[in-house]
Amino acid sequence: MPLTYQPFAQVPAVEELRHDLEMNVSDNERLLSGGIGAGLIAMALSGSGFSRWIVMLLGGALVHRGISGKCALYQHLDVDKRHVSHRGRR
Repeated sequence: MPLTYQPFAQVPAVEELRHDLEMNVSDNERLLSGGIGAGLIAMALSGSGFSRWIVMLLGGALVHRGISGKCALYQHLDVDKRHVSHRGRR
């Protein structure tokens, strides 16, 4: 058996936990981001001009944030709203 053997690496529950730990956006915030993003995309599709592309891009970024549960700005600022720390509680 090699030294790098990880018996639980292929277990689906471990993969789900790994995915959950990579997310830093709360479920409510994900829903809100996805809804607002979809609304912006719908609004941009009915508009015209160059500004609609900017609105569509912003909407797509919000939809991606809602689906993936990851926010690059939160990661850069070391913010995690999904896994709230309970420091100081007893």
